[in-house]
Amino acid sequence: MRGVSKPVARFMKTLAQAFLSVRGRCNFRNPARYVPVCEHTLSRGFGRRFDFVGFARVFFELFLPNDTFVAALYTTFVTKSGKHTFGKDKFFSALCGKAIGGLELWVLALVSVEKKKAFSLGVRQSAAGLKDKLAFYAAQVEQAKDFLLKKTTILVADGLYAKQAFVSAVRAIGLHLVSWLRTDANLRWLYQGEQKAKGRPRKYAGKLDWADPTLWHKLDFINALENGTELYTAMVWSMCLKRRIRLAVLR
Repeated sequence: MRGVSKPVARFMKTLAQAFLSVRGRCNFRNPARYVPVCEHTLSRGFGRRFDFVGFARVFFELFLPNDTFVAALYTTFVTKSGKHTFGKDKFFSALCGKAIGGLELWVLALVSVEKKKAFSLGVRQSAAGLKDKLAFYAAQVEQAKDFLLKKTTILVADGLYAKQAFVSAVRAIGLHLVSWLRTDANLRWLYQGEQKAKGRPRKYAGKLDWADPTLWHKLDFINALENGTELYTAMVWSMCLKRRIRLAVLR
């Protein structure tokens, strides 16, 4: 990597040795027991800037040059007590099914289709009291867009990200979002018939009926699904996303 000073390079090597040695949670104190530096040196080292996306770029070019990738977003929750920890707030925990006190980490990764493994590209901690999380997440994706677009144009994320603001942001970058929709999502069929000579063109052909599969297109070439499971797809209009989307449904 270019532009990395010798002190930063030494610190990153020491940090890598610590991460490979310490089991369980790490803080500024624990790694000092396994590496030849004190906790104050580690604390100062974390205060220096380091291009982790650039580091990941070198890794992918050296070890995974020909793999096919899709990008993935994920937020994870870490329980944490105390009153002085940065970023401590109430975040949703999937394990508990509700918002509890702790820390939230946002992860951007590249998933190798051949190896079926995810490799972290960048991690950010959500700040306490963050009002517009989706704008924060979209900004992190935009920072890595130059490298992402060289590897993939597909971004996979949870249903939390299926909001108009986030979808518009990632589409402006050049990525296509693959996500979940709510069970009560308002979807409309696109009108494909002849338009009237005068007046506003007809846009919709009625609301989507989940129980009627006659208008769906069945994908028969996919054989990796479980017995009795069928995959259908259709182009529909999403009222919440305010755009045309490709919908896939498992029946």
